[in-house]
Amino acid sequence: DHATLNWLTIATDIDDQRKVTDALMASEEQLRVIADALPQIVWTADYQGNIDFWNHRWFEYTGLTAQQSLHGGWRLLIHADDLSAYDRAWRDAVVHGSFMEVEFRLKRVLGLGGRRRISAAGISQNRDYLWHLCRAVPVKDSDGQVVRWFGTWTEIEEHKDNLN
Repeated sequence: DHATLNWLTIATDIDDQRKVTDALMASEEQLRVIADALPQIVWTADYQGNIDFWNHRWFEYTGLTAQQSLHGGWRLLIHADDLSAYDRAWRDAVVHGSFMEVEFRLKRVLGLGGRRRISAAGISQNRDYLWHLCRAVPVKDSDGQVVRWFGTWTEIEEHKDNLN
């Protein structure tokens, strides 16, 4: 009687999986670099509308840290007169999974002192809050469900001044 040994060998080729993971990481890094190169504030949010990424322009503009910006901390920088309209537009976009566009004033970091504007009466006015245009687009899966949001806040102060 010879003892028979049976061996079961399972080999998994992880090379393809590793390539996909590496490509995804490189792609994410490229998107971050692009976002940081833009003059606008760029952000992303999860499917429920919770912002989870800000580009460097956000931190330069507001002076906030990442921790201070989380959990709606960014809302404190939107002018009180504009916050309800902003919230309403964002809530509607998230509920309907639709494009959002809204204008609002955003507080700039105190160290930069905002901008000075000369009124029609020749009075210098400090502009701590500057007008911005928010645009947000949903990214949807094959079933039409929102999986992510991409948004920008573009300063439009000069455009608003030219209209007045």
